[in-house]
This record gives sequence, structure tokens and C-alpha cells, in this order.
Amino acid sequence: PMDTDGMHQVLMNLLGNSLDAIKPGSPGLIKVGCRFDPVTHDCVIEVTDTGSGIEASMMRHLFELFHSTK
Repeated sequence: PMDTDGMHQVLMNLLGNSLDAIKPGSPGLIKVGCRFDPVTHDCVIEVTDTGSGIEASMMRHLFELFHSTK
């Protein structure tokens, strides 16, 4: 079973991060997609944006809890 509250929180965090990544006044785009992989039987959710991305120096901190650049 899926943790619906946890999934909601993850999606809200990703969308908030996407909004922060897009510069104010720029024509930003955030896309959310969902697809089912029939081979692995996984549901894949993707959030993409047209923000500048993560600086290379910050990539090593990507999965550290409570690490922020704000």
C-alpha cells in the first residue's frame, strides 16, 4: 500500500522547489506527469521545470535530510 500522506508531502515539496527554481518574471513551466511501467509494474511520477537546475557543487547534498540552499 502507498503512503498517501507521504506521497502528498513529496509532491508538494517538489512543486514548491520547482516554483523556487523559476526566476520571477520569467516564462517558467512546471510539468507533472504520471505513467505506469508495465514491465516493472511501477507507477512513475515526474516533476520537471524550466529552472536553472542544481549547481554541480550541491549535487552531493541532494539526499541529505534538512539540507537547503535557502
